Amino acid sequence: MTAASENEDNTSETVRNRMISVVDAVCCVYFCASGKYALLIRILAGLGMEILIPAEVEREVLRKRFGQVQAQWPRLRSSSRVQILDGLTLTDIRSDVVATVARVRGISSQLALSVSQDLGEAVVIGHAKVLADAGHEVYVVIDDQGGQALATSEGLPILAVEDLLIAAVQLGLLPPERLRRTYEDMIPFGSGLPTWDASSMKQKYNEWQRSQKESNDT
Repeated sequence: MTAASENEDNTSETVRNRMISVVDAVCCVYFCASGKYALLIRILAGLGMEILIPAEVEREVLRKRFGQVQAQWPRLRSSSRVQILDGLTLTDIRSDVVATVARVRGISSQLALSVSQDLGEAVVIGHAKVLADAGHEVYVVIDDQGGQALATSEGLPILAVEDLLIAAVQLGLLPPERLRRTYEDMIPFGSGLPTWDASSMKQKYNEWQRSQKESNDT
């Protein structure tokens, strides 16, 4: 094998094995509304992931008028780390994604793209499933429980707000002493985050602390 062909094979393997995150609206809203859009980008980039956000998700985010969403979203979407995917259409060349969205919603393609309720999360799952089936390592960044259940049924790994914030601590992007405050700053901007004491966030943090102590003791 020549050096050139070996390089082509390596490049092809890299293209096939991309690490990708497809982000739903709820997580975007939590981070943007609380003034932390840059932290979301840094976490996903720190995990080595491309950041894909469907246009349907962007439309859903822009309907929110609370917190800092309207000021923070343009900054997030302009990041070189973020790619906003074009909206899906019935005549889309990405017919496999459209078909997947229709299948997971259990309705026809025409209705699947026209019924606005939960459209964003279905499109996120549609893109993620097609990318995963193509051989990429794909994570769905989604915090809605119904969307999480749907993603799980498609075999897609999930990153919720709690997972992202623990990752921020592990990556050194968020000092451990600021974790609780950062989490609590997000709570007012949705109905899905429980109090710190009732959340899995507290348990995840305690587990991380224990693992750090054990690592330091060995």
